[in-house]
Amino acid sequence: MTAKNPPKPEEPFLNVFARKLGRAAGALTNVAQGLSENLTALPQTVSTQLGAAKAEPRVRHRTTGKLLRRRIVLRQRDVFRALVRERLLRKNHSA
Repeated sequence: MTAKNPPKPEEPFLNVFARKLGRAAGALTNVAQGLSENLTALPQTVSTQLGAAKAEPRVRHRTTGKLLRRRIVLRQRDVFRALVRERLLRKNHSA
């Protein structure tokens, strides 16, 4: 027969609350630090982007990778359908 472990005493509410509050404060500190690092780098990147935008307007190209892949898939489908039609025509003419 297995021995039963004695029940553990429940942790005091104040300890649980303090631990959760400490973890939340640590998470908030990490987020604030990451945000401040991003903001310190932001003015430099914004000024370079604005300078580049003034020099030459950007041209938007619509041939992104997704559209290009879609075009290739559609072309392959059309080629396959043409092959099937050709085989069916040959089969019908030979019969």
